[in-house]
Amino acid sequence: MKSKNIIVSIIIILILITGCSTEKGISIVTINLGLGNQSNASLLDKILHFLQTPVNAAPPSNIVKITVNITASDFSTISKDFMPPFSTITIEVPSGIQRTIEVLAETPSATIRGVVIVDLEPGENTVNISMHLYKTKIIIPDYNNYRVAQMDDMSGTGFTAINASSIGFTGTLYPYDVDFDDIGRIYIANYGFSTGQDIVIRLNDINDTSYTSLGNGGMNGIKSVSVDRQNNYLYYATSNQLYRCDLQGTNLKNDFDMTGITNIQSIKYHDGILFISCTYSSVYRIVKYNPSGNGNIIGFSTAQLYSGWDIIVKDGQCIVADDDESLLNDGIVVFDSNLSLINRYGTGTSSSSPSPGQFWGPRRFVAILNDRFYCIDEGLPGDNLVSFSDFNFNDWQRYADGFAFFSFC
Repeated sequence: MKSKNIIVSIIIILILITGCSTEKGISIVTINLGLGNQSNASLLDKILHFLQTPVNAAPPSNIVKITVNITASDFSTISKDFMPPFSTITIEVPSGIQRTIEVLAETPSATIRGVVIVDLEPGENTVNISMHLYKTKIIIPDYNNYRVAQMDDMSGTGFTAINASSIGFTGTLYPYDVDFDDIGRIYIANYGFSTGQDIVIRLNDINDTSYTSLGNGGMNGIKSVSVDRQNNYLYYATSNQLYRCDLQGTNLKNDFDMTGITNIQSIKYHDGILFISCTYSSVYRIVKYNPSGNGNIIGFSTAQLYSGWDIIVKDGQCIVADDDESLLNDGIVVFDSNLSLINRYGTGTSSSSPSPGQFWGPRRFVAILNDRFYCIDEGLPGDNLVSFSDFNFNDWQRYADGFAFFSFC
């Protein structure tokens, strides 16, 4: 990938101060973030001059903590937290080979991470650490309540929510899907149908009080959004059309060939390919789509889906939330990367307190980069959020059994 396509790359300079190594081989490692003493500026603003090409202006001003972890086989982990204002970070580290340096930068809604393995010798050493999105809080598009909710875990720790007035949006917030870019900004597919309503809304984090409007769906409502974090593109879709723009909302492409594709429910970008949950040739399918040029279909699923709502791609598998809207065939469907069926997991239920693996109507995955699965579960007893660690539904958790706390769609 060319450097001009990089959103942000936090370059961290490690300097082993010459002559500071002790008899025990301890070196003073200075991690210079290039911040100086500009305590009123944001972390990413301060380091813009270290970016290879800062093509995307206005990075988030919301880094609330930096954690540095240094590990090696010959000493215990060294871990240190740094709070704003950020300037120079200094840590004592034993000199030697194969030192793993991990940097975690937290925003109110996401964690950005960089890791590098280096040999630390006396003298000056410069190490570049490229930071990328690592994990996110649980961000929930609560469509019929006209809000986006965030919480830290399934017990509701840190619960907060925003609506249109929270961010200065003059229309109505109709959040239908969310995704994140590589520096943790939130992208919301707003499923409105009037001018100014059918847009993608970008927020720096859940505490943002203003927004950036990106693209529009021609008053057809935006149903899904997916960020290409490798090349800094935003893909979004209405029911029948795919769009692409850069992360500033410019260079819009709206002439993708969508022949045979209707009723789009979800799009997910992964390694140069878009996986589209839709109706294709009048059948619910997952379509594998090449977005190069005007786009073309390069494959599709043939196993039965009852509606095929949302998609995530993990560990080479395409994982589908399949809501059977009439019977109880709900579940999680897993395909390989070529969209051959691996298996179907779970079943539907109308119980107010579903057992592990029982769903009301699985529709939308959230917190998709995290270790667990988090899925919006929609149904007559009420809309909820369910979480599990694997397809045996171990460590099954529901946010609130027996009542409708959310109203997703």
